[in-house]
Amino acid sequence: MKKRLGRLRSCTVLLLVISYMGVPTGCTRTNDDRGDVIADSLLADQYPNDTGIETDPHVLFAELFKGDLADVLTRYTDVKNATDMSLEADAPEGSLIGKSIRITNNGGTTDGGHLYKRFAPGFDGTVFLRYYVKYPQASRNNFHHVSVRIGGYDPPSDWPYGTAGVCDLPTRFNVSYEPITGQAGEMETYIYWPEMRASNAAGDQCYGNYLINNAGRKSVDYDRWICVELMVKLNTPGKHDGELQVWHDGQEMGHWKPGSPTGSWNRDRFTHATGGDPFDGFMWRDAARSSLNVNNVKFEFYDTKSPIGHHNYVQYSHLVIAAKRIGPIKH
Repeated sequence: MKKRLGRLRSCTVLLLVISYMGVPTGCTRTNDDRGDVIADSLLADQYPNDTGIETDPHVLFAELFKGDLADVLTRYTDVKNATDMSLEADAPEGSLIGKSIRITNNGGTTDGGHLYKRFAPGFDGTVFLRYYVKYPQASRNNFHHVSVRIGGYDPPSDWPYGTAGVCDLPTRFNVSYEPITGQAGEMETYIYWPEMRASNAAGDQCYGNYLINNAGRKSVDYDRWICVELMVKLNTPGKHDGELQVWHDGQEMGHWKPGSPTGSWNRDRFTHATGGDPFDGFMWRDAARSSLNVNNVKFEFYDTKSPIGHHNYVQYSHLVIAAKRIGPIKH
């Protein structure tokens, strides 16, 4: 059986949310004794410095980079270029573990690496992702895809496979928030799903879609830890009731759901506009793919631009996937 995430009285503020049924949204819950509304805490608020957060019943997976590199690698289904990975004594403020993973490339020889994990049987309902990333100034303009990507394949796969350029593909979806290719100074969503929009006028070339666009992107703050959160709400198969929400250092960058925001599509990017058409909502899976759910996560560093012999890298730390919003490390 799939792991079903039940209706929780929680603040559904994860960057990635997937659900069959309506899940309460917003940061409030009802006090059953008095009937009044009180603030609902973030998961990280209950675990200062993230100490013990992996034991919380809402948590589906956590990677705090405990142990040595060999220990870390055993937790993943597929590892690319482990030779150029290392654990570093560098972590976000508030971390007591104090570790991160560095993924490096060797220009002209390797194009980076990844840690990919398949979840069996996968997760339905609302799923939240939180992680920290540090983009080095020295590697600016050498990023192709550098983020943590979460999504699903149908059938599930023990390794990631590319679907770039393919439109109308009902067997996968994935979501990330990353520096834009060719504009490494700004952060943007990069999303694949069955009804994604094409990048060309003919409508037959599909690459990741941009949703923040003119609503105010964040600049990449180089050489500093950035907290990224995603919430994905899975849709009822065949219906447009799926959602996506994104946070950058705790600030909401967008919440796309049925009826909101308003605007219009210009090929592969959504342009926000008052009085525009209401957002449709996401159909992450069609009526024939009810088994498609969140079943993988990938730490990714993909760099195809480095000159021969030049090394670029990225660092990741404190990843948590949960059934409620996690929030930044409390310290």
